[in-house]
Amino acid sequence: MTKLIHPLTFIDKLVKKNELGQPFRLMDHQRKILRLAFAFDQDGRLPWDTILYSCIKKSGKATLNGALTLGWGFTQEAPNEILILANDL
Repeated sequence: MTKLIHPLTFIDKLVKKNELGQPFRLMDHQRKILRLAFAFDQDGRLPWDTILYSCIKKSGKATLNGALTLGWGFTQEAPNEILILANDL
């Protein structure tokens, strides 16, 4: 098995700006949540099959989702399925 790259490592190294072109940095609470959500075991498996992250409007959910999705697509071995869903039309 190859060593998996943690999504936080991908974000910290490669995501430098948000969708508005401003500097991007995860907040402490986001880091804590992502460390728990992406706690790979020795076999490279996650504790959950589905992860739901919810917070108020205009709090950076879309940027965080984009960064995680991009990071997952580039760093995790197949087979994987990536779904992006929204409440609004």
